[in-house]
Amino acid sequence: MARGRCRYVSRSLPVAGTVGSVSERTRIQLCGRLSVEIDGVQLAGGLRGKQVPLLLAYLLLNRARPIGREELIGALWPDQAPVSQDAALRTLLSRLRSTLGAGRLIGRDELALELPDPVWIDLEAAALEVERAEQALDTGDARGAWASAQVPLNIASRGLLPGAQAMWLEARRRELEEVRLQALEVIGRAGLRLGGSQLSSVERAARTLIESEPYRESGYVLLMEALAAEGNVAEAVRVFERVRTLLRDELGTTPSPETIAAHERLLHPGARGAGARGAAGAGAGAGGAGGTGAGAAGDHGAEDPQSAPGIPLPAELMARGAPAMVGRIEELEHLERLWQQAGANSSTSSYVAQGDGRRVVLLTGDPGIGKTRLVAEIARRAHDDGAFVLAGRSPEEALVPYQPFVEALRHYFMSASARQLRASAREYGSELARLVPELRRRAPELPAPVEGEPETERYRLFEAVAGLLTEISSTAPVLLVLDDLQWADRPTLLLLRHIARAPDQGRVLVLGAYRATEAHINGFASALVELR
Repeated sequence: MARGRCRYVSRSLPVAGTVGSVSERTRIQLCGRLSVEIDGVQLAGGLRGKQVPLLLAYLLLNRARPIGREELIGALWPDQAPVSQDAALRTLLSRLRSTLGAGRLIGRDELALELPDPVWIDLEAAALEVERAEQALDTGDARGAWASAQVPLNIASRGLLPGAQAMWLEARRRELEEVRLQALEVIGRAGLRLGGSQLSSVERAARTLIESEPYRESGYVLLMEALAAEGNVAEAVRVFERVRTLLRDELGTTPSPETIAAHERLLHPGARGAGARGAAGAGAGAGGAGGTGAGAAGDHGAEDPQSAPGIPLPAELMARGAPAMVGRIEELEHLERLWQQAGANSSTSSYVAQGDGRRVVLLTGDPGIGKTRLVAEIARRAHDDGAFVLAGRSPEEALVPYQPFVEALRHYFMSASARQLRASAREYGSELARLVPELRRRAPELPAPVEGEPETERYRLFEAVAGLLTEISSTAPVLLVLDDLQWADRPTLLLLRHIARAPDQGRVLVLGAYRATEAHINGFASALVELR
């Protein structure tokens, strides 16, 4: 289980205190190279062989209680004990007593260490120092927290008895690894508060966290905040897209509210100052307040009805739309006309699919030709005009049915203001919670959906999705982007057809994209015929 380690050494901040003090009579280092020092004398050289250091480590790690001989035998020889277990153990105990000195290993049937006080053991010191660093951060002492966290980080990065093999060591190694990760988090959070030259340490700590624990979202949040503080907002948005995609593709889940709140702070810079302290904006998608400082950020409950109703642009569209658009003028103009017509709810025959006011436009072409970039550009323009922009894509191997719709609606439910959510979920929420369970986090009062036959439940779900889009579009036009439709599963295609044919009018444009070279798979070609 070897892992890369990142060692942090402060040269710009004073270290508040040292590891231990000169008055300690016993100093033991189990992490990295073994060191046993009693009254200034180094004794580790006498702990020869593999078993004697393990014996000492087991007694130290359990020094709060006496240890029976049977337990020691099981710890030292878990798979195959020697022929004469008691004799083998006596030999090891004799060697340990000889090294430590008289009276420091006591007991006969039950054994314990009696070391000269005060005793300092690096493993215990690491746990204590990371707790002290977190307390310092909680009390507002970012400089002290930053410095204190260096101690457990350096201890834990050395690893517990590297090279030694024992099952009971693994649990302690996991605990030590958690201490290391906690220290990195403190360094990151403290560095954000200190700012300036410490932002580079935040970025290093965040990247180390991500490398060590790819599913630990705190590393991504720190990296997003650090990049944003350095002015690299677009790169920070890409980090959010990275973790969102990872969680979706590997675990079938969504980022935590804290990660989503960090993303919202990227899109609403007025809330970023509070974000560095770990605040999660409760109404973080309601960008209508204008982001005019602390007053606006703290008044999510009283929205101005005349303010812009939109929600943040989905991260994947923001990231793909970051470079300047070159060329494609004719296609952009055509899409803009279609979008303007949809926003005005005017009738037209220019669409690939049209259903009594409900419009679906599909873009096709070979892979890499620029479909997604074109879609991202029209989405950015629509968002700038105050539209609701929702987006989802069909992966080659879907994790859940209706996955692009799940992604699109989840973005709305997690980003909309409380007022918007109440209005749109009032009629359709109980059915939509089947599709997006996260909706109940923000609207726990929703009633349970009505149970019925599978076909009936599916119809009610389809009607709820179509009804929600119409309800949202009563406030502002809605652009629903569905990418990589060539890989869409049949439930997704059936829902898309239902939306295209829905009789209720609304200012909604569905903009889809698919690869022409793969349009024959998964029955997509026949679904295209039904959409026309």
